[in-house]
This record gives sequence, structure tokens and C-alpha cells, in this order.
Amino acid sequence: MKKICIMLLSGLFFIGSLSSMDDSQEYLSIQKRIEELHQELNELNEFDIGNQERDEHETAIMDEIHTLHEQMHAYQQAKKQLKK
Repeated sequence: MKKICIMLLSGLFFIGSLSSMDDSQEYLSIQKRIEELHQELNELNEFDIGNQERDEHETAIMDEIHTLHEQMHAYQQAKKQLKK
């Protein structure tokens, strides 16, 4: 459930920010969020705790990173189509 909420929130962030930012700002904000998530993942990995909550949190972070990478790819593809 937690993973679904994070994915929904990141999707809402992406949709909401499209209307309020120009293209380059949107792309940069996605990149920044990915960097923040990688940092959070690194910090989480410093603690070698093998509990389920930690594993779920790590999975949620990795899923959000994957989703953001997909959004960046879609953004790049849309931008290429507009240039044609």
C-alpha cells in the first residue's frame, strides 16, 4: 500500500508540475528528485538492517526512481516529436 501511495504521489507531482513549470525546469526537477532518492537509498544501505520495513522502503525508493526515469524518457521522446 505504501508503495502505491508513493507512486501515486510522484505521478501527481509530475502532472501538477507540468502545468506550473516550463519544460526545462520540469526535467531538472525530475533529475534532482532522482538524485535525492539515490542519496536516500545510499543512506538506507549504510544501515545493514534486514527487516521487512527497511526492505519495503528500499523497494519503494527504487520503484520511484524507475518511475522518474520513465517520465524523463517520455519527456525526451515528446520533445523529439515536437522538434520534427
